[in-house]
Amino acid sequence: MRNWAARLIGAVAAAGALSTVVLIGTAAANDNSDDIVTVPVSFQVSNVNHSKVACTSDGRRYTVRGNIVAPRSVLSGDHPALTIYTHGLSYNGASFFHFTDVPGYDYVTEQAKNGHASLEFDLPGYGDSDVLKDGHQLCYGSEATIIHQMIGQLRSGHYDTDGEDPVAFRKIALAGHSAGGFTVQAEAYSFHDIDELIVMSFADQGFSPLLLTTTGVTTLRCTLGGDPKPGDPGTTGYAYFGQTDADYRAGHLHNTDPDVAAAATENRVKDPCGRIGSAVPNAASDIALLATVHVPVLLVYGKNDALFQDNPVGTPLQKAHYLGSNDVSNIFLPDTGHALTLERTAPQMREQVSDWLDRHGL
Repeated sequence: MRNWAARLIGAVAAAGALSTVVLIGTAAANDNSDDIVTVPVSFQVSNVNHSKVACTSDGRRYTVRGNIVAPRSVLSGDHPALTIYTHGLSYNGASFFHFTDVPGYDYVTEQAKNGHASLEFDLPGYGDSDVLKDGHQLCYGSEATIIHQMIGQLRSGHYDTDGEDPVAFRKIALAGHSAGGFTVQAEAYSFHDIDELIVMSFADQGFSPLLLTTTGVTTLRCTLGGDPKPGDPGTTGYAYFGQTDADYRAGHLHNTDPDVAAAATENRVKDPCGRIGSAVPNAASDIALLATVHVPVLLVYGKNDALFQDNPVGTPLQKAHYLGSNDVSNIFLPDTGHALTLERTAPQMREQVSDWLDRHGL
């Protein structure tokens, strides 16, 4: 049972008295661990760009892999709902949303304890998904198209599972962290096939000097060809977003347990260069087209994010882009940096997102 502080947060938001929720307490999640299942899943997709973002891709077929983590009772219910979580730069799905190196930071499992079904997955070129030979050939528009294909398969139940019958989901929310915000926003206004949208640690303005510098250095490295993907010497066109461990920590971590920080730094990955290269056209499309998104939207930020600034033209302005939705909420988390799931405030963040999912039938 959630404590009184979490209930108060949910009541205030549900009443519509405030559309901005500020972290005010710690809540303990329901623990129904015996009911939770982790189902490995895979999707056959084409790396094509049918989105409204102008960028290039290789058009090849890839297998995208991930895990659905959920209460079994949700998967066997009459109207199952799912939230898809899309990772940003420096991470794959598991290293951000399914982090198990230190207990208490596994976002999707903790949300399953709260009664929610989640899909974390790796984009092509990351983690367990197929290797992208040329990292320049993946872009935010093609990522949006890949997710659109995944959503069609999830709604129809036509995807592959390991040891479980695939579930056809009636309701689907789409979430993206950091640069994954580019991807999920583009998916939302290009295809209009989701029921809710969550954007975490991302805005189309308010870029900090650190973000601009890091982007510039990474862009230069990619312009010079980039590097092989670690462990795959036949690849090209990959680069770290933040060239050193210190760069990564400065951008992503603020109020972080030392063991979590060490594991997260060890887990960081090189990114396909095409993601960096398609940021400018994606930002332009966002500003022009986010007003065509009509579903409920949740924006989640750490107030100490070193990459996106909390000022009148930074993260607060993002809400104003969603003129077509009559349900747009902000969560601002004090003493919290960019890597929301890895901060000491992760339990409070999860609880507030869980309350929003509850209110929206997810």
